[in-house]
Amino acid sequence: MHMGRLFWKIFVGFWLTVILVSAATALWFTLQRLRPPQDIVIEEMAARTSMAVVRSAALALAVGGQDTLAQWQETLSPTQRRNFSVEAAGFDKVPVPALAASDAVALDRHEVLAPQASIRATAPDGRTYALKYRETVEGLPYSDDHGPPAQLVISCLLGSLAFAALLAWYVTSPIRRLSRAFDRLAAGDMSVRTAPSLGRRRDELADLSRDFDQMAERIQGLVDARERLLHNVSHELRSPLARLHVAVDLARLDPAKTETSLTRIEREAQRLNALVGELLTLSRIEHGSLRLDAHVDLAALCAAVVEDAGYEGSMSGKRIHMTTMPPAAPPPELMLGSPELLRRAIENVVRNALHVSPQGVPVEVLFTHDLAANAYTIMVSDRGPGVPPESLGAMFEPFVQAHDGKREGFGLGLAIAARAVAAHGGAMAAVNRAGGGLTVTIRLPMNR
Repeated sequence: MHMGRLFWKIFVGFWLTVILVSAATALWFTLQRLRPPQDIVIEEMAARTSMAVVRSAALALAVGGQDTLAQWQETLSPTQRRNFSVEAAGFDKVPVPALAASDAVALDRHEVLAPQASIRATAPDGRTYALKYRETVEGLPYSDDHGPPAQLVISCLLGSLAFAALLAWYVTSPIRRLSRAFDRLAAGDMSVRTAPSLGRRRDELADLSRDFDQMAERIQGLVDARERLLHNVSHELRSPLARLHVAVDLARLDPAKTETSLTRIEREAQRLNALVGELLTLSRIEHGSLRLDAHVDLAALCAAVVEDAGYEGSMSGKRIHMTTMPPAAPPPELMLGSPELLRRAIENVVRNALHVSPQGVPVEVLFTHDLAANAYTIMVSDRGPGVPPESLGAMFEPFVQAHDGKREGFGLGLAIAARAVAAHGGAMAAVNRAGGGLTVTIRLPMNR
């Protein structure tokens, strides 16, 4: 299996860290073993012994002078006599050398030297002497190897090697899966997902994998939407083009029907132009190429749309009523956006509601300012046939005809309206009303 650079960086970095920590621990362990705690106790006992020896020598000197001290010194062992010294002017009867370096080397490697004890004593003749003694005792035996056992060191290194490899694999494994998933996605496989292979893993790499899955789902949705759009556009273009061909053929076969055929050709050309215009509008909105920096009085814009729609609906016995609910505090009168896009979005929803509403039953438009949510809300309610519940989520997609196809056009109006609202930072939703009908809600932020 190919191991990437990140694997080796993690592996080598972690293993070096383990080695350095282990070396530092071994050094500390070695230094501690160079001076076992038992030697400290032995050293304290030797210091007390040294002090007892010099006090005994001082007593002998004080009682009998130099002769008595010399006799006392004869009772010492050769090692003790070597470690005992007297410093006094003219006192040459007793050798007084300090412990020389050669003597220190001559000590057994298991011996421990206590701190030197010193005391001043006065002989009967009035002379003062400095009596010094350093006790030498047997220490605990040391092993030749003061560090940790070699077998333990090797076991620790092998264990750290295995753990470093496992850690590096644990970190880089999801990255390699992500890399393979990106390759498959780039090759056109939109169904690739990485979350199922992570199990119950909960870390940053798992979050990255889930983000990849969301991205893949979004791309798959966009690709599917593009394919549906191409299919629907082709379908919508086929019918008017077929009628154009029929009108041209009729004009050629029967010159008397040329005027009728030209009228039909003009109508179909206008229909094609309208379709292309709506597609261009939809494309510009989706790509964010429209300017949304004009100041818009949304309440006045909504009232104007309702007034125009009411005037047109009155010719067919349709009515529309608008209610405005201002908050206690006046909201900002203007919002930034595109007046044309906002007008088109509101107008499409209102006209659709008028189209499906029965005569004599007014369409209700409720305009509210929600200061707590910092948003405008426009609710358009009709008493038409409503929309099948399974179609509510798809009615804002291109070429989807709501109300069982009772609406006119290409099915692009609500799609354009929804995307126009989304471009302003808002959202659209639709719910069926109790007792029949549909309520479409447009929600827009006061300040983007």
